[in-house]
Amino acid sequence: MASTAMASAALVYDTAVTGADLNSSRTESSGKIITGANYSTDGKDLTIAWDIQFLGGGVWQYMYTISGYGSPGISHTILDLSDDCTSSKSLCVIDPTLNGKAIASGSQEYDSNFKSGAGNPGFPAGASIGGIKFDVGSSDPNVILFTSMRSPVWGDIYGKGGSTSFFYNVGLTLHATSMNVNDFIARPNGVADPAIPEPATVGLMGAALAGLAFIARRKA
Repeated sequence: MASTAMASAALVYDTAVTGADLNSSRTESSGKIITGANYSTDGKDLTIAWDIQFLGGGVWQYMYTISGYGSPGISHTILDLSDDCTSSKSLCVIDPTLNGKAIASGSQEYDSNFKSGAGNPGFPAGASIGGIKFDVGSSDPNVILFTSMRSPVWGDIYGKGGSTSFFYNVGLTLHATSMNVNDFIARPNGVADPAIPEPATVGLMGAALAGLAFIARRKA
């Protein structure tokens, strides 16, 4: 399912995702997901779908379903995050699961510069992802679910299967030129939405309001 907004009049990367784009997908057959080795020759249509819901209280739920890759199973997935997520980890990806099973903290790796190398076959030279690497995977499909205090923006994803098979969104190499939202996938922003207070701030606001109410009652 392609985005309802086929293109924009400005650069897309790191801009807000809203409306129908909170539930969408990108496919290999459309040319928006680049694949290599087994994934490009197996006759399947590798698809990355997401369903993002605002749960209230500043909390978002992110679900990614990666399917159509057949064999080999996915070895790891790198999801783009931005800005302070590589250091302020707790609010960006909360309690992630893979196919309903918790992803252990030891299988979560944050880095500001995931790039090409022996561990990431087919990762385009000169590109990089700052974000989280899930060092787990499964046979088809792969469903990653987590909550986050960060609102969604357009970004990137990369995945590896076996020693040579890989996939990534075409926009990974087009940050400085693409005006098409379909080149990217939706992912958590590294900066908290300024319109949504952090939990500690919400608590302070509640205490302040309670104090004001008490003062008002004393004056009445």
